[in-house]
Amino acid sequence: MIALTAAWTVLAVGLAAAPSPTALDAGRQLGASYLRTVSSLPTTERPTSARIQVEPVDDAKRLEGITQGVRESLSTGGVRFPENEIDVVDALITLRALPTEEGHRAALTAVGANTGAVLCETSVTLVKDALATPEGGERLASRDVDGAAVKLAAAIAGALDTMPGDVRYQRVAVMPLEDRGPGAKEAKAGEALSVQLQKLLSEQHRINVVDRKALSRVLANQSLAQATGNEGMVRTGQLLDAQAMVMGSVSDAGEQFLVSLRLISVTTGEVLVARSATMPRKGVVALSNSMLELKDRGSATFRSVIVPGWGQIFLGQRLKGSLLMSSAVVFATLGAVLLASGAAVHIFYALTNPYAAINTTLPGGIPVSFKPFSRPGVDSADEFEQTARTLRSVAASLYILGAMSVLVTGAVWIFNVADAYAFGAPE
Repeated sequence: MIALTAAWTVLAVGLAAAPSPTALDAGRQLGASYLRTVSSLPTTERPTSARIQVEPVDDAKRLEGITQGVRESLSTGGVRFPENEIDVVDALITLRALPTEEGHRAALTAVGANTGAVLCETSVTLVKDALATPEGGERLASRDVDGAAVKLAAAIAGALDTMPGDVRYQRVAVMPLEDRGPGAKEAKAGEALSVQLQKLLSEQHRINVVDRKALSRVLANQSLAQATGNEGMVRTGQLLDAQAMVMGSVSDAGEQFLVSLRLISVTTGEVLVARSATMPRKGVVALSNSMLELKDRGSATFRSVIVPGWGQIFLGQRLKGSLLMSSAVVFATLGAVLLASGAAVHIFYALTNPYAAINTTLPGGIPVSFKPFSRPGVDSADEFEQTARTLRSVAASLYILGAMSVLVTGAVWIFNVADAYAFGAPE
């Protein structure tokens, strides 16, 4: 505490006479302000490690001096900066250049990795032209969600090798990540990223992962905190037949989310690996929209009511959806053709019956009876009746087969709706 307070005091006094510092001095002044703010926190809550990021990413070159100054200041105060970008840290520090009428202000925002709470917000005015002019060319791309998720999944998969036994027989439960902050809660970021991690572990690393439906059933009767607590973790692991659990959180961090993960052995409670990464907010929101927000039971059922198989395809069950859709199309088409054929035979019989008279009344009340479709060569009603019986039999058979096809189509439709409702994710 004394060393930390002395560090920021010396830095603050030394920089106080420079209200419009250069980029390097501005960084040192921001760092001193950060140290002064966190020194008031309880010792157990005071960050001892941090990661610095620049927003937007393409400003990294312009803010090199400020970043260097912040690192120098915080290092003097005993703050560590892990070299591996997915190592767990206590705080995420975001630097920005805010335009003003005179030039720019350098702003620092620090967020607690474990709580998502804002630890420090401060800014300083820069001297004119203190920031380097960005070079021409394409803007640098922000770190993508997929890339960060792949690295986190690889770290988890690597840590499983340290567990006793063959990794092929280890079963891992990826618990829903806790959303910390209004942005993470609104985007349902924790659930979306847990699904993404589960997919990566299963498909890329061939790890036996607990099914989401089994996980949902276990969590239906208890909260996430109860399921992952010291006592509940062992019980949850037994219910899921899992030897390890992936737990963590997603915290608001400006235009990004800070994702922190831990892989814990269910039997010993040992933390096998702890990693964190930052992901762009827009990318996480887009991932959540595509994975969770629309893929619920109601949406899948509605689609299956409209078109058989659509709900299954919507849920990612492409083979099942394609079979249901093609079956419904085949039987519906067959039914329509058979019914139309039966009707055509019936109409043919009616129109070619030479003994079917048409009775009508002309204007003036004059009754008229005539046979418009009499055919030469038919000498008797008995002879035609034999042909008529054959035609009626064919028509009836076609009607029956058509009706059966329609019934099968209805059965496929009903099954497809029930299946979409049963296998759709609960809303």
